[in-house]
Amino acid sequence: MYHSHNTKKYFLFMSAAVLILTAAVSCGDADTPKKPTGQTESAVTESPVTEDPLRAQYADIAPIPEDTNGYEFRITVDQGSVLVNGQVQWDSDEANGDTINDAIYQRNLAVEEQYNCTISLLTAEEDDLVAKKAIMAGDDFTDIMIIDSMSQTTDLCAIGLFSNLADMPELHMDAPWWDQPIRELAIHGKQFVTTGAITIKDDLSQMCVMFNKELATKYDYDDFYQHVLDGTWTWELMKSRTKNIYSDLNGDGVMGPYDLYGMITFDDGPYFMAVGADMNTIIYDDATESYLSNWNSEDVMTKLTDYVDFAIDTPGVIIRGSNRVNNMFGEDGTLVDRTFRENRALFWVGNFGATVNMRDMESDFGLLPIPKWNEEQKQYCCTVTGGSGPVTIPTTVSDPHITALITDAMAYESMFTLTPAFYDVFLDEKILRDEDSLATVDLMFASKKYDFDWQLDITEIDRSVSDMVAVHSNNLVKIIASSSKRAQKVIDKYIAKYED
Repeated sequence: MYHSHNTKKYFLFMSAAVLILTAAVSCGDADTPKKPTGQTESAVTESPVTEDPLRAQYADIAPIPEDTNGYEFRITVDQGSVLVNGQVQWDSDEANGDTINDAIYQRNLAVEEQYNCTISLLTAEEDDLVAKKAIMAGDDFTDIMIIDSMSQTTDLCAIGLFSNLADMPELHMDAPWWDQPIRELAIHGKQFVTTGAITIKDDLSQMCVMFNKELATKYDYDDFYQHVLDGTWTWELMKSRTKNIYSDLNGDGVMGPYDLYGMITFDDGPYFMAVGADMNTIIYDDATESYLSNWNSEDVMTKLTDYVDFAIDTPGVIIRGSNRVNNMFGEDGTLVDRTFRENRALFWVGNFGATVNMRDMESDFGLLPIPKWNEEQKQYCCTVTGGSGPVTIPTTVSDPHITALITDAMAYESMFTLTPAFYDVFLDEKILRDEDSLATVDLMFASKKYDFDWQLDITEIDRSVSDMVAVHSNNLVKIIASSSKRAQKVIDKYIAKYED
């Protein structure tokens, strides 16, 4: 590991800085599909005593320890989400020398001592179904429920099974230990899901661009990091370098497993990259206080058409899992992966968690945020995709005050334990091999975007777009024209559930 003791201290400070930046930064502007939560901060009459300079800056808003008389704080999580990329996520019985495990252990121990409680982990085979059955039966079965993906919470939130977190003053939702961009998913001030320092799943689910550093050097593309920091890392730049690098290495005149490619993506890649271009398919209209379909707008049509056309028409692009690529490379994806590992693909567009699979890659690679649409775009927007593991609180908890208090404390303590451990393990030289990548990852984490339509699974038109890309076809105009009226009806019906 290249981190010295001083470097680790730097990471700790950088981690906090990223969380602070995240609180201040949000993709988009007035057109972003969000409604202010209207939450008021809880009154704080005293602050916990601390000599830690890093903690001291949060002394006036930090959770205040309270004796809960041995309360059992229960965390229920899907069985498949107990481990994330092989790492323990929520509870640990003892310290064992593993960085993430020990951070979880230290976090939970600190909370247990400060609140005189015990933290226990429960598992469920089908988390959303278990939650629905238990809550509708009035069962106080858990304090927080970690649903695997945001879309699974949609129907459960709409029928009132989870608490409105904005109404729980013990939760400092505007504090840096909670993700601020996720508040864009609040509907008319009601926020039923959250995430932040308490978990690393949202970070691993965030979209990014890996680039092969050996190819970048070979083709004199060593300026990616500078473009990112200068705000000039744009879609046009990425397109030009993707096209320029493609080569039919074996000279057979067709794309094949052993040619040189510019980009690897997936069938939903064009949609997520368009979201990264600050595309919003649903917008909130302040004048009418309503949510409107934006699918047939010029902005959505222009951006989606450009991304889709480029993906399906450019010889230098591999759409992993598409019919054409499966026929050429095989369905298991092994040969596609090898193009990047063996220095025959410049870019890989995917989520951050995929970098863990590159630990043993011999050549170096770097990380970049999803490019801006153009230089006029205010900032980068890196979409958080499925499997982000949002935190919810069932309406059946017997003591909402204690539940919210301990939940907030866990997120707060995670900022000083889990976050720096995450930097140590996932951002060491086995994955990111230079300090420049670290800087761009900091920026990436501060540029999260939770796409309102996709995350809440509202119109589902995005699926039609992905299906279209998978067969290398572009019927976007027809799809949007036939779906736009239905989309507004679906939106109205969805929002009405929250107004009831």
